[in-house]
Parts: sequence; structure tokens; C-alpha cells
Amino acid sequence: MTVQFENKQTGSTLQEMVSDPNRFCVFLPPGVFSVSVDSIKYFVPGKLEISVPQKGPDAFVFNEFHGDIQGKLDCPLDKCPGVIIQLKNQG
Repeated sequence: MTVQFENKQTGSTLQEMVSDPNRFCVFLPPGVFSVSVDSIKYFVPGKLEISVPQKGPDAFVFNEFHGDIQGKLDCPLDKCPGVIIQLKNQG
């Protein structure tokens, strides 16, 4: 997965490939950054705004979203060919 850092002052971005978004190390200069995780999994918050002072804080944490999705499709397969169910993030 990729963690992306966008510098809010300059608009420049840094992308870092990581195996765990909660356990990695990257150097960021002082500034304000919008941080997001790009993955096939869903992480919350979608974006995290952080301020990196001259001496950085100890940690910033993303949490993996876990949830149950339930539903019912009442349609005989022979009468509904090609039915596609699509889930989208609305947040």
C-alpha cells in the first residue's frame, strides 16, 4: 500500500510504499501535510492533516476499517442477467 503526503503550502507530494501504515518511518520537513493511505483495504480517516513542527511528534495513527455489510437481492438469476452489485465509499 502507499502512504501519500501532500505539503499544503507547496502542493508537492511524497509517496511512500509501506507494508503497514502504522509502522513506517519517513522524513518530512516542517510544515502542514495532508496524509492518506492508498490501499485495497479501507482506512479511516480518509485523510489526516498533520502539522510537523521543528521537532516531530511521536506518532500519527490510521486505523483499518472493519465492518459488516448485509443486504438481499430478490431476483431470480434467469430474470436478472448481468446483475452487478457495486459498493462505493461515500465519505
